[in-house]
Amino acid sequence: MEVIGVIVASVAALGAIIWKVVTRKEGTTLPGITKFDPKRIPIFLTFAENMPIEVITCTRDAAKFWNSTLEHTLFTLELMPGGSTVPIMPFSGNESARRQKKAVAYVDLTLTEDRQGIKSASVKVDTDKIVNMLPVAITLVMAHEFGHVLGLEHDDEYGSIMYSKAGERGAYVTPLDKRIILSEYGLA
Repeated sequence: MEVIGVIVASVAALGAIIWKVVTRKEGTTLPGITKFDPKRIPIFLTFAENMPIEVITCTRDAAKFWNSTLEHTLFTLELMPGGSTVPIMPFSGNESARRQKKAVAYVDLTLTEDRQGIKSASVKVDTDKIVNMLPVAITLVMAHEFGHVLGLEHDDEYGSIMYSKAGERGAYVTPLDKRIILSEYGLA
């Protein structure tokens, strides 16, 4: 086994630092991901007018989490020329199936015709449920959804930000996911 690295990730709202050592088999190759055109980075986050302030504040913290973890500005709340725009919007009436599954947020992606890239994305939030969560939990939910916006899928690394079970998610990005994002977006 090869130790890929130690990740230290902190989110302002967490008030804690999480250390994680991850090992992977030697010779692991980086899988490709479906992603935004790297020329369209940073991603500008916008909010629906009726978005609760708790969600806006925690979204800002989630963006800071990714930017500091990757040491690059991938998300911004300021409009940047040439960047992509990702709206943060409340669930609409036709999303009752998501509510039944108890999802508090999800990413809606539109892929390019060749299905190799992300043409557009939006993050949908169940504002009725999410405002009853602690700020740290909202930040983790939004950071997880931003991982999907970047093209990451769920992983099986217990406690990672992309772990599929929301209640067992932590505030760190696996070294493999970090390498994938940096490589795929030409930031390595």
